[in-house]
Amino acid sequence: MSLSFFINNFHFAIELMGAVIFLMAAWLAFDSYLVRRDSATFTRAIGFSLYALWQILYAMSGGSDVLSYISFCIFLIALLLVLVSFLRQERLQVTAIIVLPTFAAWNGSLRTAAALLLFAIAYYAYRTARQEFNKTWEPFYWAFTGLGVGTLCGIFAGNQTSVAFIAELLFDMGAFILLARWVWQYLQLRIRESLILIFISAALLLSTIVTLAFSTILINQITSETEANLLTDARVLDLDIAGLKEQSSAKVALIARDALLAQAVAKNDFTTLSTLAEQYMEINHLGFLIITDKQGNVLVRAHALSRRGDSLAEERAFEEAILGNTFVTIEESPVEKFSIRAGAPILEGGKIVGTVIGGYPLDNPLVDNIKRVTGLEMFIYQKDVAVAATALATDGRTRITGSVLTDKSVAGAVLTTGSSMTAHETLAGQPFLASYLPLSNGDGKIVGMIGAAKPEQDILDISNATNRLTLMTVILIMLVLVYPIYRFTKRLTTE
Repeated sequence: MSLSFFINNFHFAIELMGAVIFLMAAWLAFDSYLVRRDSATFTRAIGFSLYALWQILYAMSGGSDVLSYISFCIFLIALLLVLVSFLRQERLQVTAIIVLPTFAAWNGSLRTAAALLLFAIAYYAYRTARQEFNKTWEPFYWAFTGLGVGTLCGIFAGNQTSVAFIAELLFDMGAFILLARWVWQYLQLRIRESLILIFISAALLLSTIVTLAFSTILINQITSETEANLLTDARVLDLDIAGLKEQSSAKVALIARDALLAQAVAKNDFTTLSTLAEQYMEINHLGFLIITDKQGNVLVRAHALSRRGDSLAEERAFEEAILGNTFVTIEESPVEKFSIRAGAPILEGGKIVGTVIGGYPLDNPLVDNIKRVTGLEMFIYQKDVAVAATALATDGRTRITGSVLTDKSVAGAVLTTGSSMTAHETLAGQPFLASYLPLSNGDGKIVGMIGAAKPEQDILDISNATNRLTLMTVILIMLVLVYPIYRFTKRLTTE
């Protein structure tokens, strides 16, 4: 199981813990308002309630920008209300102007504003403690200081495994513990409220444990099934490449036997060669087709008529073909790049006068076709460098071709020992669960890898959906039980 999953569930548990603590604080503030009837206490109660709502929305965030924007606005309103409650206590007249940033830039701007509000609340809580000589406020202002620092860390959090994101979670956890201590000071003085909140908190705590346990079991099963499916789907690409190799070999052998082609090569008839080569490539549906003389010089490229005159004498497909063999391999060429290349000799009067080199490039259209079948991200590597990929970079537009496989243990196992391997990988900054198979040339030498991958976010989305559904069910049950619990505790405390 990946680190991303553990951090995701840790984040879920921390945010729910914060929601429970702020609900307790809101309950106590409302109860205090019923006694004192002052606007500052009522404002603080509303602020705590909205903060608890924000914690729940943040815990169940599904990656929607609109939902994140709305929930963050609730967060800011909650902070403003808590801050105003302190300002009203001090009988200060304050005019506040809220300027919302553009939607595209909401994250950094709103987090900065939230951090400033959190620090302001911490400052006024500290000031109140000093003015009233009341040490019970100490956990409160330290808690909001921690929340402010955590919010600042969140500005720099790139993903769930980044140091900044983990630091944000740790600061939040410490702040919630301090805030729980502050709430507990008042709960000890109120028996009925203590009983009610203990019932509710225990139910939410158990629901969180059950939710996380269930999602862990579910994700373990999904991950195991995904790993097995990834290897199967990687083999789909492997079989497709093997089929293309067989097709290339058969087609170039058939083309090389054409007497018209042999005559044109012997006479260096470039016009006839160009016409024949284009026809052969179109009829046989080849990705490329090259005709060379017996020295390996390119006479014509059907797919790039202007590119000729270079030499293929060093290529294995040509080396075998000029010896009279039909041979297929995978290698790199300056024009066709990393590709399946089949070679066959052209005979004229029983003598080899040239060769036919044809095949298919191992490029993006090839992996796109396999993705349409499997639904997974597909990759082809030359050594450990991606030459074809369906996955997109973080900008959502460019493919991650050219990226180097970061996990050297995977590259070593697949490229060195020729074994298959499944691992958690980070590709262009995105976490994937990926399976790899070796890619060999015609001599049996490993020259690359093929891979099938599933974004870990897809698996985390299933976990988050499960957590949300379970939590919503528990909350609905708690809403039904709140009134009977209230009546029961009232009866206990009045007898």
